[in-house]
Amino acid sequence: MSEWWVDESQLKGNQSDVLDVELDRDLGIFGPPGSGKTNLMMLRANHLHIAENPEFYVVTYTALLAQFMRRGASQYAFPVNKIITQTKLFETVLGDHGKSIPRIQGETFIQYQDRLFEAMTSLLDSGKGLQSFPALFIDEGQDYSPKQLQVFKKLSKNITIAADVRQGIYAAEDGLQDYIHKYCDPVITLIHHFRTGRNILKVADKIMDGKFDHVSMVDTSQYPEDTNKSTVDVEDPCSLEEQTDKAISRLVKQLMFFPEDLLGVLIPRTAELDLVWERMKNAPGLSGKVTNTRNIDFDPSKPIWISTIHAAKGLEFRCVHILSAENISRFNEKARRLAFTGVTRAKTSLAIYHHTELLPFLAAALKPGKVEGVKRHQLFGQKP
Repeated sequence: MSEWWVDESQLKGNQSDVLDVELDRDLGIFGPPGSGKTNLMMLRANHLHIAENPEFYVVTYTALLAQFMRRGASQYAFPVNKIITQTKLFETVLGDHGKSIPRIQGETFIQYQDRLFEAMTSLLDSGKGLQSFPALFIDEGQDYSPKQLQVFKKLSKNITIAADVRQGIYAAEDGLQDYIHKYCDPVITLIHHFRTGRNILKVADKIMDGKFDHVSMVDTSQYPEDTNKSTVDVEDPCSLEEQTDKAISRLVKQLMFFPEDLLGVLIPRTAELDLVWERMKNAPGLSGKVTNTRNIDFDPSKPIWISTIHAAKGLEFRCVHILSAENISRFNEKARRLAFTGVTRAKTSLAIYHHTELLPFLAAALKPGKVEGVKRHQLFGQKP
């Protein structure tokens, strides 16, 4: 699987610095999408497993990301059951101390998570559960608040946190970078990245231009554009059914070109996702090759994953199709980061589909470039 490194020679730039940090130090890792944050964190966890084999966990925010990371577990010595969600971690610790929190009928998952967090905070404040583990490895740290990260810090002797504030698409508080710089030493910022093609990065750069201290990713890309040229396609506005049919046509061809790679179909909202799934799951050429990440029978071995953009955080696909892209606007202050996250899930091919107008920042980012020699008469009349 191309998502995971298999040899020391694949380390580039200052990535080696991460693996040089002693295991008994708290480490912060910042870096853009595709810079190897998760890989390096997993290698650091593997080092601890080989050296000492203690009880530790690699912690993810979502269950889907845990599933994705387990796909690469064969590259590491530690077992896949050490890759768990933060919900599962809290349930484990509370259960160890006889403080299990039963689910309440009718409550949302967010409400259940909030009760778990309150119970964990009370347990730790009472002096129980402190330093339960020698280390925790926290992926996608930007989606936790400093208060939540402090719980992880109290639970373990040492923490490693991998994060990128530009991908903070859940309701975490500000102050992440300050927290990591306060409690982690050293903090390493990865400069180069290797996953995403330059044409896709141009879109990502335009989305984030002037925001969140963004540094151009095109300028620091190590993607092999000469051997695998990247593409960005934006379809004309059309119905969701037409969008799905156009994506199906592309996916059938991509399955032939990239037989060993994952392909992603990302949708902002679950309502549209369900409609796309129903139309796509039995489409000619795709039957038996598509899986719905929201279903109980989700099959990670299938080559095409249908997911919300939120759930796809941390994942990567050879080709990404974002359908119903106008609905990114529904996420208000998180919309820019959600668009950035969705776009940067793609390695080689990005296709955008929409029914109505896209958000202005996204429409501008997807525009090919300047038009030279505009004539005055072109300023008048209807849209081209």
